[in-house]
Amino acid sequence: MFQLSPVLEKTLIESPSLYLPVHKMRGFRELERGESGRNRSMTRRAVLAAVGALGASSLSGCSQGGNGEDPTTAPGDGERTTTSGGTATPDDATPSDTEAPATTTEYQYTVETETDRIPFTDPIGAEWMPEESDDELFRVTFDDMELGSYRPTSEDWGGYALDLHYNYLSIEERESEGKYMASHYAEGLEGTGSGNGGGQFELEFDEIHDELYLAYQVRFGEGFEWNHDGGKLPGLMGYIGENAIVGGRDSTGENGWSARMMWRPPYTDRGGRLVQYVYHPDKRGTYGDDFAWFQGFGMDNRRRLHDDEWYWIEHRVKMNDPGPEGEEGVDDGLIEGWFNGKYALEKNGLRFRDVPKLGINYFYFSSFFGGGQDPTYAHNREEQIDYDNFIVSTSPITHNRGDGE
Repeated sequence: MFQLSPVLEKTLIESPSLYLPVHKMRGFRELERGESGRNRSMTRRAVLAAVGALGASSLSGCSQGGNGEDPTTAPGDGERTTTSGGTATPDDATPSDTEAPATTTEYQYTVETETDRIPFTDPIGAEWMPEESDDELFRVTFDDMELGSYRPTSEDWGGYALDLHYNYLSIEERESEGKYMASHYAEGLEGTGSGNGGGQFELEFDEIHDELYLAYQVRFGEGFEWNHDGGKLPGLMGYIGENAIVGGRDSTGENGWSARMMWRPPYTDRGGRLVQYVYHPDKRGTYGDDFAWFQGFGMDNRRRLHDDEWYWIEHRVKMNDPGPEGEEGVDDGLIEGWFNGKYALEKNGLRFRDVPKLGINYFYFSSFFGGGQDPTYAHNREEQIDYDNFIVSTSPITHNRGDGE
């Protein structure tokens, strides 16, 4: 396998006309260009051919190296997959998308250093809290909850119907910070895939909405390993029937959609990337599309998630016009995002639905490494992600309210 020189690697990343996987650590990682790199991968042969096409002079900085592994496209969500040790019921259990290999002892990851952190000025910080509003459907903080193992209940989450898939959650506290909800992930393959770490539950609203805002705080544990393919974060969704549109299910325009978030691995710099992970009728492949936060936002293009820092994340979902009966809906749906009160995502021209009865009727707490139970999501240590201050509202939360933008 070729190992790219720093000069060539930098050239591939900065050139807007090239899409090539870049050698990182012990193997190739997919370099995402445009809005979604989820379903695009190149074989080792294609990579070598593409690099060779750059000319012999470009190859002067390359040498043989790596572990000889081919790049792979990660498996799907693997939703509701459970193993022993969680609190999921048998009804939640389905076979995992991917069988674990017989021996896997070390996994690809990146640990950032202080020198990798670029300072940014944000409208709001970790200790900021929005004023309460009559527009809120619910607000969940954890200050009055008991420390220790935590099982989410409808009473805790605004009184709405709550379907708990599984949980590895606890209520914890740091001095001067107050209490928060922590999600836990075992080391290695045991901590990957839905059902094997973190937590997952659906909260069904009393009515269907055409537009909602969701905000919460998230913190990745100290020394967090930004693993090969990332993992899920909470979001909004809507569906009719028994099954949420996740885990590789098709969105038809009549059955549902979902708009969770994900952290993704870095390119060559450190820290995680933030994306909106969306299932919609026009998605490009089997699984959801990635819509990258900060893309096209000047210096914020280099914005990354870092370990042991609280972030305010907010996104808005606005449903599209369903259009005339019997025809496809209008492509005028919208997702927007704000990071610590700063505008970070605008994705318009989306079609979520073709029928008016489909809208936003669920909050989806979904937090796990993956994808399925697969080495591309595995990590070399126990991990933790912390959450606090969940708010769903019909009006803006971290911007245009209080001290936000």
